[in-house]
Amino acid sequence: MDYMSNSFKNLHFINKDTGFVVGKFDGLSTVIRTLDGGNSWDTTRIADITTGVPGNPYSITFPSDSVGYMACTWKLFKTLDGGENWFQIDTGEVYTNTIADVDILFLNNDTGYVGWADGGAGGLLTTDGGLSWVQDVNLWGVRHFNSYNGQITSCAGAWQVLNVDSLKWSSVYDPLNYGTYSFRNSLNLNGKIIIIGNKMGSGSAGLYSYTEDFGQSWVAYEMGGTLEDIVFVNDTTGFMVGGFWGTLRTTDGGDTWFKTEIDDLGTGMSKAFREIYFVNDTLGFAVSGDGIYKTTNAGGVNQQEVYFWPYDLSVEEEKGINVGIYPNPAQNVLCLDADEHELHAVRVYSLDGREVLSQQLTGHTINLDISEWPVGTYLMVVETNKGRYRAQVVKE
Repeated sequence: MDYMSNSFKNLHFINKDTGFVVGKFDGLSTVIRTLDGGNSWDTTRIADITTGVPGNPYSITFPSDSVGYMACTWKLFKTLDGGENWFQIDTGEVYTNTIADVDILFLNNDTGYVGWADGGAGGLLTTDGGLSWVQDVNLWGVRHFNSYNGQITSCAGAWQVLNVDSLKWSSVYDPLNYGTYSFRNSLNLNGKIIIIGNKMGSGSAGLYSYTEDFGQSWVAYEMGGTLEDIVFVNDTTGFMVGGFWGTLRTTDGGDTWFKTEIDDLGTGMSKAFREIYFVNDTLGFAVSGDGIYKTTNAGGVNQQEVYFWPYDLSVEEEKGINVGIYPNPAQNVLCLDADEHELHAVRVYSLDGREVLSQQLTGHTINLDISEWPVGTYLMVVETNKGRYRAQVVKE
């Protein structure tokens, strides 16, 4: 395979065996399908199912095993037989996307949305399986829809939450007043709204943020490496991908994230993933610009490094704070010495994301009993009256 001529954009799996990837394959706009869990793939060229300009495929979704929709620049497509055959949907003059990324989301076989950003952006709603479309004024500039446990969000210059009964969107613009960020995706994790994005004009700065009170307050972190997609497989375990090799995984509902190992098996494919999709708690697929990846163990093994750690904006991590932690490595007891500062709390996490310790503190010095901790490396976060201090500690 000539990876340089591929450009994969989006993926969707109906079940553990049947899935689809859309994008450029061998330089041509293509729908790629597997019926055996990714062991083999067949292709359908967009040019073979339409006339005129085929358009670039950006998004694909299946609300049921048989009915699916695909969004390209210029055109929308539908299948009624599980992707065996596709036909173009007549959108009249309302679908005007010619150059920009486009995303598509269907709540059932008939009701769905198309959103895109193109010279002012746009958004469409159908309730009759694509036979007719109306403009949804709340969907200007949508870059991505997301769904978790029946909770629907969209993300653009604002994030929106959908009431699936009334088909009305609730919007909050410019979270954190971060007007310099382009938000790429959002997710409603049972009322915890997570938003990821990237700093405008920068190829390497990403933002991870969340609110648990519908935008009244936020927790955020700016990181090195862009962020593109986020999914959760259950209430605690989720993944993010973007402009870095591999994935970021959380096992505590998005409070902490760790990088996971990725093996390209010598193929030379890029491991900077654009999209990620999980069929169940362990089986997932991801696409990079030129390759398709599969995991059967929920993303593999965490690396021995913490990639980034979001923190509450109300608690600054002040420069100059130095909490003594000794001995390090240690076997039975760790001493925390804040010198002239006051200790308020300590949290300790293992490198697989589990919280090992959360304890309120008083005074300037404290001894921690670590004799029952498993041998390994841990991340420690110490809260003082002057800010936060982080360090890695080793249990021997």
